Amino acid sequence: MKWAPGNREPVNLYLTVQGTMTTFPDITPKSAERKKRALRHLGRAQTFATLDIAQDDPAQAEPIELDATRAFETDIDNYYRFPIDYAPYFDRRWNLLSPSKWLYFIDINDEVIEKKFPRDQDMRSIITAFRYSIIRNRRHIIALKRATQALGLAALLVPALLLAYVPGLAGNMMAAAGLGLGALLIAVLLGAYQYMRDSQLKSVLERNGRTLASKIQDRANDLNRHFLEFFARIDREELNDNMVDPEWTHRSAWWMKLCMWYPRRIESIEMFLQSEMQRTRIYMLRSAWIGYGSAFLLVLMIPLAALLAISLKMPLAGGSALVWMLWLAGTVAGGLLTLYSIRTSMGLKDIAEAIGKEPLGHQSRFADIDLHNKLAGQIRRDKEGLRQANLRGGYGENRRH
Repeated sequence: MKWAPGNREPVNLYLTVQGTMTTFPDITPKSAERKKRALRHLGRAQTFATLDIAQDDPAQAEPIELDATRAFETDIDNYYRFPIDYAPYFDRRWNLLSPSKWLYFIDINDEVIEKKFPRDQDMRSIITAFRYSIIRNRRHIIALKRATQALGLAALLVPALLLAYVPGLAGNMMAAAGLGLGALLIAVLLGAYQYMRDSQLKSVLERNGRTLASKIQDRANDLNRHFLEFFARIDREELNDNMVDPEWTHRSAWWMKLCMWYPRRIESIEMFLQSEMQRTRIYMLRSAWIGYGSAFLLVLMIPLAALLAISLKMPLAGGSALVWMLWLAGTVAGGLLTLYSIRTSMGLKDIAEAIGKEPLGHQSRFADIDLHNKLAGQIRRDKEGLRQANLRGGYGENRRH
């Protein structure tokens, strides 16, 4: 993300991916960086967008040794000292005619997460890539279904148009029956093709969901394992043979810092996943109405166009009753094809099932860590150790009451 000289606002980011121009006109530079990274995670299978996470993707390794973890100190301080403004760019003017460029609360919230937890941007980019795959696949399947619907409607109305414009066919019942059966066969084949594409989409969605859940669980489990290891090291430091050297107390303080930071990283992944799923839900609901509206327009306009074309020719042709019967039959069959076409290929329930009920895995969520009780237990054990040590020195007997 580049910033314009002498201007606090970032320059719009333009990316070309698979021949399409993608624009990020928002004012959130860290989020734009994550979106750019997310686009690199998208692949293609059976013309649908897939999550294609390269095995050599430069995921940031999580060190566990003392000296290596010191690199986290800046990130830890950045998290606990990060000032949250009531509304970034509050005085910025907005274009009322372009709602897609407005800044919503979830945009602000996500930008704060981006700045507080820079190390986990690779994980957040995969979550965003999953949402992008939903958007691309939803647009693709709606366009495919509308094309199937339009071709089916046209095929079912062709017999009526042919009889109207080729009067000789009206007297040949075999030809008329053949035209009707042929049109019906084309409609059935188009319906079968849509069913096949729906099945392919569901398999792609399941694969994408498993990929996303696997990546999230791996990260959450890794962070949780490190948290438990750092917590155990606090107690192990007391077993150090060289109690004269006070360095072990400094190490214990550092392990506690890490123990407070790692669960927060897990929580940030959970919160970001929630934001992206909310965006996905909004898009799914809006696109559903677009799909239904376009299907209604097609089932209304194509038969009416055929009706107009037949009306212009009917006075010159015979067999008008058969023509109108074929037009009515084609319209009814087209309506049935439309009902089949608008059935949901990918719903919110399908998305939730693809990801799973526990995207972060079992016992790896922030709530599962029970951080407050673990910290309280650590303080109690340390204070109990001091109490016992004082008692062994005669503190209870010699203390003045």
